[in-house]
Amino acid sequence: MPTPLFQICLFEDEIAKQLARYQFNRPVYTMPIGQANLVEKLLAYYPHIPLSLISDSDQRIGIRRRFPKVTINQLNVSLPTLYINARATGSLRQLDALIAAIVNDKNHLMLHHKTVVAMYCDRASTEKTYQLLAKNPTADDVIAHHRYISQVSEHHTMVIVSDWWDYMVYFGKWLTDDFDIFSKKSLLEGDISSFSVRVHDDNMAIADSSTVCEFVSLDATNGPIIIMDNVTIHPFVRIEGPCFIGRDTQILPHAVISESYIGNGCKMGGEVSRSMIQHYSNKAHFGYVGDTVVGEWVNLGAGTTTSNLKVSYGPVTTYAASGAVQASDRQFLGARIGDFVKTGVYTRLDCGAVVGSGSSLFGSEGHEGYVPNFTWGHAASGVRQDINAFLVGLTRMMKRRQQTISTDESLIFKRLFEQST
Repeated sequence: MPTPLFQICLFEDEIAKQLARYQFNRPVYTMPIGQANLVEKLLAYYPHIPLSLISDSDQRIGIRRRFPKVTINQLNVSLPTLYINARATGSLRQLDALIAAIVNDKNHLMLHHKTVVAMYCDRASTEKTYQLLAKNPTADDVIAHHRYISQVSEHHTMVIVSDWWDYMVYFGKWLTDDFDIFSKKSLLEGDISSFSVRVHDDNMAIADSSTVCEFVSLDATNGPIIIMDNVTIHPFVRIEGPCFIGRDTQILPHAVISESYIGNGCKMGGEVSRSMIQHYSNKAHFGYVGDTVVGEWVNLGAGTTTSNLKVSYGPVTTYAASGAVQASDRQFLGARIGDFVKTGVYTRLDCGAVVGSGSSLFGSEGHEGYVPNFTWGHAASGVRQDINAFLVGLTRMMKRRQQTISTDESLIFKRLFEQST
C-alpha cells in the first residue's frame, strides 16, 4: 500500500451541530446523500487515504458501531490534513476537484460564501486546526484562524446542506451522480418476474440476491432506480425513480414509492413520495408519507400520514431542532421525524411538523408544531417517556433485527434523556 501524502478529517460546524440534533446522537455525516453517507463515500472513493472523524464523546460508541475501522477523535499529526465540513456533499468528480485544489502542499481555505467547505493544513498547522475544530467553533472563528496563513478561494461545486429538507431536495441529483459511477450500473441480476414491467431499465441496477415479483412496475424515466442486496419487491408495487432501496428491505404489496431513499432493513407499504426513510425503519401499512425525512429505528403505525401542502398553497413553516419557528421556501414540506420514534394507528402529522427522537405518539387528532424528544401520548396531552420502559421496548425492537444495545449505549440514552428535560 502506498504511503499516504495526507489524511482526511470530517468536522461539524455550528450549523451541522444544529442539524445533528434532529436525529438521535449521531452526526450529520451519517445522513444519506444519495446512495450512501459521506463517510461511506470517502472510504469507497479513497481507500488509501486515512480518514478520521471528529465527534462528541456521547456519539463515539454509535459511530464505532457504524464505522469500526475509522479513527475517531484522533489524528496523525505527522501528516498534512484535508479537513472537510460534514455539510459539504458531492459526487466523486466534485470530491476529486476538492482534492485537486490542493497546490504545492500550501495551506488552503476553501469557502462557499461565508461557509467553510474545507481546509488543507500542512504538518505545522494540522494539530492547532484539529484542536480548534474539536471545540465546535463558529465559521467566523475558523476563517479568522486561517485567513492569514492560507490561500483562500471560493469553492462552489459542492452542495452545502443548510436545512433538514435539503436532504430530500438534492437526493435525485446525488443519486444520479452515484449511479453514473456505480460498478453495477444497468445490471439487472436479480430474480425478476417476466410479468413485471420495467421502463428505461438501462437506468436501473438490481442486485443478484434480490427478487422482483410479478405485476411490479419499475419506471426509471425521471431518475435511476438502485435495488441493493436481498431486497424483495412484492406484487403490485410501483417504484418511480430516482429511488434507492437498501439491502434486506421489503417493499410490501401495493406500495407506491417515488423519488425516495429507503434504507437497509426496512419494511415499506402504502405511499412514500419524495422522502427519506433511514435504516431499520418500518412503514408496513397504508398511509401517506411525503416530503418527509424519517430517522432510523422508526415504526409508523397503520394509517400514519404526513400532510405536505397547506390549503393556501403557501410556503410551509417548520421548526429548528431547538423548537424555534423556522420559515421555509417550500410549498411541499412534510415532517422531520427523529430516530427511535413510534406512531400509533391513524397518527396525523401536519405540514412542517418536527417530531423529536425517542417519542411515541398516538391518537387520531393531528400532531402539529414541534414535539420535544422523548414525548409520549396524544397531541394535546403529551408527557415525558418513561426512560426505562423506552429502553425495554428498544431492546425488543433491536433483537428482532438480530442487534443488541450495550450497557454503555443504555447509559448514554439515559444521559441524553436527562439533558432533554
